[in-house]
Amino acid sequence: MTPRLPAHLDVTLHRADPAAPPGQITVIRLLALLPPDWCCHPDAGTDQLRLRVRPAPAEPGPALARALADPALCGWGMAGQGASLR
Repeated sequence: MTPRLPAHLDVTLHRADPAAPPGQITVIRLLALLPPDWCCHPDAGTDQLRLRVRPAPAEPGPALARALADPALCGWGMAGQGASLR
């Protein structure tokens, strides 16, 4: 039996640097950096944002790492992890 992928992937980011742009701007930048075939439903606040990606990508790690390494997302990081620095 082949393992099934989850129906969706939730990606939660937090603003670790108060000088970083707020979530409402950062979510637009993040969406532009992700693969175009990802269907994302954003929910952005000032200090946190969440993307629900449906269906869940098979290997989201590399695409997320590339996006978070972009200078446009400095000061933001995955929930529970450090943020990229300026």
